[in-house]
Order: sequence, then structure tokens, then C-alpha cells
Amino acid sequence: LLAVAAASLGQVYRGALPDGTPIALKVQRPRMARQIALDMLLIREVLAPLASAVGLPGDLVGTADAWGEGFVAELDYSAEAANAALFNANVRQGQLSGSVFAPPVVEGFSSRRVLTTEWVDGERLDRCRAPEDVPRLCSLAMSTYLQMMLQDGVLHCDPHPGNLLRTAEGKLCILDWGLVTTISPDLQLTLIEHVAHLTAEDYAKVPNDLVRLGFVPEGGETDIESSGVVDYLTFVYSTWNSGGGASKLDVPALLARVQELTAETENGLFQIPPYFAYIAKSFSVLEGIGLSSDPDYSIVQETLPYISRRIMSDPSPRTAGALETFVFGDVKDDRTARVLSPKRVETLLQGARKYAAATAAVDGADPTLLQPLDTEAAADALLDTLQTPSPLQALVVEQLTLVLAASSRQLWSRLRDASPRVELAGGEDRSLLGLLVDPLGLFRASRLVENDERDHKALEAARRLVEAASSLVGGAPADATAGPDGEGAANAEAAALARALVRKAWERREHIPAISRLFLVEALDQTAARLGRGR
Repeated sequence: LLAVAAASLGQVYRGALPDGTPIALKVQRPRMARQIALDMLLIREVLAPLASAVGLPGDLVGTADAWGEGFVAELDYSAEAANAALFNANVRQGQLSGSVFAPPVVEGFSSRRVLTTEWVDGERLDRCRAPEDVPRLCSLAMSTYLQMMLQDGVLHCDPHPGNLLRTAEGKLCILDWGLVTTISPDLQLTLIEHVAHLTAEDYAKVPNDLVRLGFVPEGGETDIESSGVVDYLTFVYSTWNSGGGASKLDVPALLARVQELTAETENGLFQIPPYFAYIAKSFSVLEGIGLSSDPDYSIVQETLPYISRRIMSDPSPRTAGALETFVFGDVKDDRTARVLSPKRVETLLQGARKYAAATAAVDGADPTLLQPLDTEAAADALLDTLQTPSPLQALVVEQLTLVLAASSRQLWSRLRDASPRVELAGGEDRSLLGLLVDPLGLFRASRLVENDERDHKALEAARRLVEAASSLVGGAPADATAGPDGEGAANAEAAALARALVRKAWERREHIPAISRLFLVEALDQTAARLGRGR
């Protein structure tokens, strides 16, 4: 055996099984339980009260207890083996499969104090000899940790650079599964909503998130609204969102302002919930790795790929609310007024593309490039969405119905205006087309045939999304014949997508009746709403 590394609680050796298979052997040091007990006693009984006395907010004793539970759990290497096996099983079930893994445990050669895994050759991310691949690996690591936290519910809490390796094939290997924490399903959904608000820059919703996440005591909503914390948090989050990590923030001033806001309220405004200690540890380390390769790295933006994929695919009503917040903004709850934000939709789709690029198979391709979406794949994705009941399906049907109806009214208006005029008895002047279709003029001033402000916004949003499709689908750059804004390229890509949709819809024609019923019901709902607004 050859000693190769010092683990937190033991020593790691490189060796080989009798059949020659290379292994990593981790052996726990003696008397570690006694040492951990002494350390935690000092932290809990001395350091935590001292930190509280100088104004550090939060349940510091509870945080110390959470750390202690984790350290004690690390003593059981059989639990560590189970954690690694669970991670590999979860990965195999999703898009991360083939891109990230934990070293497989060698059963029969492991126990509570000895852990044997297959040896993995790789380079630490901070010492990688392929620096051009580090951004992709950082994005992959972020998506992996977000899946652990927000989907699997078991988060690896020790992602220091020595535990994150790039293999020769470009895969990400995560070592040392002794320190993990569990995230409850309710907390997962609250965190998804919070991260969606951050990435969508909906900072006004952050204070309510902080109450639900436990950073602000129950009943502290009024204090948040009256203390000026919303404006301050907007500044902090927008600065953090722009990249560069803590280097762009005056951390001492930030901490002083937090303490000041806490002192201004009777029961204290901010607190650090115990569960957050391990989450903060994990993601601060990931941010540090990202900043080592890119000084403008933004951990908030790096959450976008996973969050984009998650809120578009998760059937949970609360996740659906996060999706609506992302694409509609503050008007998400007003179904009679909301219209997709083209900028936000494009951001969402770019995030989904980046997730696909980071988690794609790494052999033989340049994984750092975002490849344009194929029109065939885009058409399949849209039809899959329309066939599968989900919050995304409901949203797409709603907005497509809105645009189709507005386009129909716009077309009718143009045809009517282009029609010859007919002068009736009494001097009334009407279009010939209008006279033929509606001889009594019952619908001349009806909301059913005239576009309103929402319709105009929907048509403009649709136009901008079609333009964005030129870069998302096919990616053909505008040429000299495309016009100054690339309109020709956008129209060409939209036409190609339309042809693919028609062809593939015919191939799936057995689903057309069910999809048609969705649009019919939505059209009737929107028509009833329009008539209701007209009263």
C-alpha cells in the first residue's frame, strides 16, 4: 500500500486487489470519536455563545449541533459507502448519467472504519491541465449539486477541489461521501422558488422567501417591508448576480448592515437556520472553484441551467408557480393580462441548452460550445410538451391560443380595412367584407373582433420570440440578404420549424384530437374572459 492523501478522519492509500484491480483504501485514524466530541463541546459551549454575544445572528447552537451530527455520521464508513451508491443510482436515472459519478465501492473489503473503492485517475479542477474544460465542469458540478439538493434530497457537503476530479474522458468524479445532509421535499420546493426568483431578478419576492426559508422569524414580514431591507437586498443580489463573488461586495459593510437591521427590530430581523450551514459550505466552495477559472463567475447565473430544466419539467403546482413567475413576472396571477416576457423565455431556453451542453456525453465533442438546437428536435420537444399534461403544457396552450386569436383578429382587421367601402342609407360607411359577414353590424365594436392592449403585447412578444429562434434553432447568422436585424434569417428558421411541426404533427395525428380539445377549451375560456371584461 502507498499512502497518497490525508482524509479528514483517516488516511488514504493506493493499493490493488488480488486480481490486480487498483483501489483506494481509506482507513480511519484511532480515537476520532473522542476528538470530535471534544471539538464540538468547545464549539457548542464556548464559541457559539461568544459569537452570539458579539451580534452574529441565528441559532448558532443549533448550527453547531447540525455540524456535530454530520461529523459523527462521518465516522461510519459503511454509511459513506451507502451515500456514494445512492448517488450513482440517482445519476443513472437522469440526464447526468455518463457525465458524473462517485467511485464505486468494493463490497466485501469495506466496514465501519475501512472504505475500499475503485481507484479513479483524474485531476483536481483547480489544477486541471485542460483549463478550457473547467467552465463546463463547473457548470456540470453546479447542476449536479442542485440535483442532489433539490431533487434527490441528499447533498454532498464537502466539495473542496481535492474531492472534484476531471477524468481523462472529461467526466466529473466526486470523492468523499462521508459528510452529507438531507433536504426535505417542502424545503426543496421553497428553495426552487427562491432560486427562480433570484435568476429571474424578481427581488421583491425574496423577503417572503426568506421568511419561508427560516432566515427571517415568523411574523417578520412587516419588519422586512418597513425596514428598507427590500432595497438593500435588491442591491446585494443584483451585485452578486453580476458575477465576481464576494470581491464585488464590501463584506464588512454588508455584515455591519445586517447587524444594524437586526438591532433595529425587537426580535432581530435575520437569523441563520441550522440546515443552511452545510448548503452554504457546499456552494461557497463551488463558487470559489468557478472564480479560480473566471473572475466574473456568477454562481446565481450558474444555477440557471438546472433551474430552467427543473421548472419546465416538474409537475408540482409550486414549481409551476416558479415557472410562471419566471416567464410572466409580477403579473403571473392575472390570467386576463399576463403575456410571456420574450427576454425571460429566451433566458429560460438558454439555460436549458446550457444544461444539455454540460451534461452531454463528453467523448469526441467540444463540450464548451452551445450547439444550435436542431429544428427536428425542437419540433419534437414542442409536440412532446403539448401531449404531456404538465404546468408547461398549460402555459404553452394558454399563450399559443392567445397569439393565434390575436393574429386572427389582426388578419380580419387588415382584410376588412382593405375591402371596398360601401355607403349605406343614412350616410353610414362600411366595408364590403364587414357587410357580408356581419350585415346587421352586431360585432362592429365587439371585443371579439378588435385586439386590445394584451393582444398587441402578445403579438409583439411572439415576434421577438421568432427572432430569438434564429439563434436557438439552427443558429444561422444573418447575411446580407437578411436585413439589418437578421429578419430574413429569423423568418427562415421559423419557416423551417413550422414545416417540421406540420410533418411531425401528421406523424402523431392520433394525438391531434386531444391536443385540439385543449386549445378549444382554452379559447372558450379566453373568449368568456374577454366578454366579461367588456361588460
